[in-house]
Amino acid sequence: MKMKKLCKKRLAAMLLAAALAVTMAGCADADTSADSAGSGNVQISQNDPHPDETSADEKNLTISSVYAFELREYARKYMMENPGVTIEVNSYDDVISSGGDWGMVRQEIATQMMAGSGPVLIEGQLADYLDPRTEAFFVDWLPIMAADPGFNEEDWFMNAFQAAATNGRLYAFLTKFSYKTATTNTTVPSLFEKMSDIETVTIPELMELHREMNTEVSFFLAPSFGVGTYADYCITDFIDIETGRVDVDSDRFITAINNASEASIKGAGGPEVMPVTSGQERVWGDTYYFNIADVNNMLFRYFLAHEEPLLFSGLVPIVNEREELIIYPYESYALNANATAGQQELAWDFIQFMMEPANQSEGGFILMQPTNRNLFRFAVERDLPNVVRTWQWQLSGSVDKAVEDTLTKMTAYGEMPMQNMRALPHAIIGPGGIIPEAMRLFEEGLVSAEQTARDLQNQVELVMMEISR
Repeated sequence: MKMKKLCKKRLAAMLLAAALAVTMAGCADADTSADSAGSGNVQISQNDPHPDETSADEKNLTISSVYAFELREYARKYMMENPGVTIEVNSYDDVISSGGDWGMVRQEIATQMMAGSGPVLIEGQLADYLDPRTEAFFVDWLPIMAADPGFNEEDWFMNAFQAAATNGRLYAFLTKFSYKTATTNTTVPSLFEKMSDIETVTIPELMELHREMNTEVSFFLAPSFGVGTYADYCITDFIDIETGRVDVDSDRFITAINNASEASIKGAGGPEVMPVTSGQERVWGDTYYFNIADVNNMLFRYFLAHEEPLLFSGLVPIVNEREELIIYPYESYALNANATAGQQELAWDFIQFMMEPANQSEGGFILMQPTNRNLFRFAVERDLPNVVRTWQWQLSGSVDKAVEDTLTKMTAYGEMPMQNMRALPHAIIGPGGIIPEAMRLFEEGLVSAEQTARDLQNQVELVMMEISR
């Protein structure tokens, strides 16, 4: 896909500018003077100073991201197809990988934006778009999508965007999303029979099954399960940013994290490790009731029909109490409201470029589930046969049938009602935030469940008070 030429498509640009003007008007309060920038009430200008020409700045796209390798490859391809366009990708990989402060990185970017500058595109993990103090510095993607005549909702998993939106505004465009699924240890027949009768499951239900089954055999819940897993999936049951409700210091929360701790091996809850061979599964079969894992290429194994039955089987998606699939935004991008209309249009065109199957790197893998259905199909059709060959899985049917079965099942998951796991500000739930740090201290035995609940109640209430000013 080549960049739209602004001078030849003024009607589309006018529609875009109009949509953005309406969006920004809704973000700002009555007091929009420059003096109020510190409180989040700011004047956002959408005026193009050169309506009849494309300035050099409007052909320059700056992006801030945690990891930059893949982005730089997309940028290289885009610049080759669009001479005159410059894309600069700034990575914070070194800072984050060395244990740096996520909050400091976000504050650095927020300070730039408050001063009227900053990168045009910001990876979602680095953008405080859920903080009301900085919310007005981000552009709502939904009007941009609606104003683009080439954007067809049928080509996208729109419910993922709806789940990621806050008060009807989408501040971080999801390119992919993830969700967790549970498979069950078939060597525990009574448990496997129970799980065979259900279509979805919640984390509290898995914890209850663990307590019930431990009267028969003493296993841990899952290799990747820890108190952090419980918090990731259930903390919004206790905190509501829209109403200001904070109910962490409660018997329900204390009991839940104690039960989660009992169900996990100390230090668990990190990145999922998918068993890709029967040997790995046999090791897990003597230790765990379930395997809980994110969507990735190894998950294909559980969608397929194998010549020999898998030790862990019966794939079930993990949902909340409202039967909504709990998703994690993956590789999402926020748009800086300080950018000119031309830069914003360039950013939108670049994102669409990244979602085109033809622009994917050869020999790579597409992790998680793309929000674009065409890219999703491309990923499964390309990656699944490669995974089968690499790990020498013995299928009972053809690879073509395996591809279609996988597409059907994952499409069904992608069309479920959804909840955004990251529906709270980064300061509360993000990397280095209040919740992860509290769960780490509790899991390491440094703080009791009761003290953890009290500390979290106080800390979260303080953050909620601060961001509501």
